[in-house]
Amino acid sequence: MTSLHSISATVFSSFRARIIFFIALIMIVTAALVMYFSNQDVGKAMFIAQEQAAKDVLRFVDLNIKSGYDRLLKDRVEAMLQRRRQLKDHALIAQSVLAELADLAQRSTLTAAQARQHAVQWLQRMPQGASELFVFEPDQTIVIHTDASQIGQTVNHLVDMKGRSIGKAMKTDRLDIDGDFAVFAWQMDGKRGKHKKLGYFIPFHPWQWTIAATIDIDDIEAEAQRQQDHIVSVLYNTFRQMEQNSDAYAFLFTGQKKILIPPPEIYNPCQLTADGKLTTACEAILDKVMATAHAKRQTIRYSRSTADGDNMQMLAFTAYFKSLDWYIVIAGPVENIQKPARALVTRQSYIISAIFIVSLLIAFFLINRLFAPLNTLSAYAQELPSHDFTAATAGNLPSPIDDIARGSRDEIGRLAKSFEFMETQLRANIRQLIKTTASEERMKSELNVARTIQMGILPKTFPAFPDHSEVSLYAMLEPAKEVGGDLYDFFFLDDDHLCFCLGDVSDKGVPAALFMVITRTLVKLLAQKDRTPAQMMEHINDTLSTDNPNAMFVTLIVGILNIRTGHLQYSNGGHNPPIFVAKNGSCRYVKKISGLVVGAMEEMTYDNLTLQFEPGDGLLLYSDGVTEAMNPDRELLGDAKLLDTTKTLADQPVQDVVRAIMKTTHDHAGAAPQSDDIAIMMLRYNG
Repeated sequence: MTSLHSISATVFSSFRARIIFFIALIMIVTAALVMYFSNQDVGKAMFIAQEQAAKDVLRFVDLNIKSGYDRLLKDRVEAMLQRRRQLKDHALIAQSVLAELADLAQRSTLTAAQARQHAVQWLQRMPQGASELFVFEPDQTIVIHTDASQIGQTVNHLVDMKGRSIGKAMKTDRLDIDGDFAVFAWQMDGKRGKHKKLGYFIPFHPWQWTIAATIDIDDIEAEAQRQQDHIVSVLYNTFRQMEQNSDAYAFLFTGQKKILIPPPEIYNPCQLTADGKLTTACEAILDKVMATAHAKRQTIRYSRSTADGDNMQMLAFTAYFKSLDWYIVIAGPVENIQKPARALVTRQSYIISAIFIVSLLIAFFLINRLFAPLNTLSAYAQELPSHDFTAATAGNLPSPIDDIARGSRDEIGRLAKSFEFMETQLRANIRQLIKTTASEERMKSELNVARTIQMGILPKTFPAFPDHSEVSLYAMLEPAKEVGGDLYDFFFLDDDHLCFCLGDVSDKGVPAALFMVITRTLVKLLAQKDRTPAQMMEHINDTLSTDNPNAMFVTLIVGILNIRTGHLQYSNGGHNPPIFVAKNGSCRYVKKISGLVVGAMEEMTYDNLTLQFEPGDGLLLYSDGVTEAMNPDRELLGDAKLLDTTKTLADQPVQDVVRAIMKTTHDHAGAAPQSDDIAIMMLRYNG
């Protein structure tokens, strides 16, 4: 196995060998496809022709069956209609006689018992002809019958062809005035065998009797069977004539798997077992034919064992005649249909093999001539790594590919010129890359220094005021780039007043960082002379708006907390609403604002807002980098999730709250890059 792999690797390491291999492969695949599709197309054409012939035969057989069945059905319907009229006349005569007797009993000319006795005597003497007459009570007991031995018997065992119980379905309370017909089988006492009868039932309401006139229809069934046997006989002769003129054959069976016309002995898959039953193989074939016919398909394949023990593949076309429950099958050996296709493929294979050998020899000769200059180019490419690409030129020495580049105008000559051009461009690009890399390294180093300076000016020592237990405070800031535009700060104005702020500059990067430093410096300076947050906000706004060519602005919250009383005075310049965290764990957004964003335009006024803290109350400030953190599906974290997260952390220390919210923000973003600076501050009044 290792030796074969080594030989394969050696052969395919040559591009020439690969080309020859792929030319051979393409020719082999092309030949295989041509032979395959030729076989498929010819085979398909033969199958189509066979299918069309089978359909024509099936259509002819179907017409024969329909013609014979229509005659059978017509004769049967006429006979049944004649007997229906006979039964109806007989039953109506009996009904009229009973009606006269019931009327005499009602007028007291006769007693009810006498009237019924007269009815029994009259009906038994009534001429019957081919029909019989009987009457039964609601309890299904026969009270009158032309055959006296049946009186006292019950009809509860009689069931018609629709599955209805005659005794229940033909009660007087269920029959309408016109009566009803039914076909059923009845074995009379003393008579052998069951006879199929047609019955007409009408109600006689005065005595709650049901009058029934019946007649045998076995002769109609016998005539229908005779005609059906004649149809089978005609089809048998048709099938045998078809077998003499083609390789196809036909057979016919019923839905009960009774073979009416068997196939020829050589193709017969349905031999009987010793006990006269169908073999398992035959049962499977018949089941497959029936399923195919009911699924509205016509074509199936099956196999049968030959006398030699081989399996012969058969192609069959099926049809189903529902009225007689007959299945017709026209079949033939698949091998006979495929012979022309196999002969064509064999002839094509000889021709294609000869073309393949000649083409391969020509290809080998041409490829050898083509690859001589390619080998020179390959050797030159292997020497390229040893060249000094930092030099401006390659020197005055001649290149080994100069002759190829100047002497060939085909693709190989252009390839050689491309090699020379590539070498020239590599020299220029490497020199430019050295310059660009040095510049980028210098810029990256300077940005890292700027980040260190920016983060260094923010207070980050916690606890911030160990000498003031009245208040707890913690803050975090993460820029989206090396430097950012979010800011926070906090410091005491005196022993009782804590000043804090948190803001977000409208841009990111170096411009935003410079604007952030200016804003924080202004907050620090103005807090010493302006004693209210609103005054500080107005002075900061005027200063930032005066010389602002890039129209940058900052959203800003500045607050002053009296740590003795818990009274907070603050001003919100267009910033996200802070979250008030009550000591009982409830949280809510404080949505009031004092004015527009800071730095947009001069002479804006801002209002002072107030909150009263109780010991244990806190306030969470954050930038929009928290609520607008976006995951890879472009879904924002949102105000609602931030509020829910804060509620779950309400009783935690301030540093745990801030860190947990920062972690929630990063978890939500997942693999998505940080899209904005993030600043979070939490303070709690301890009292």
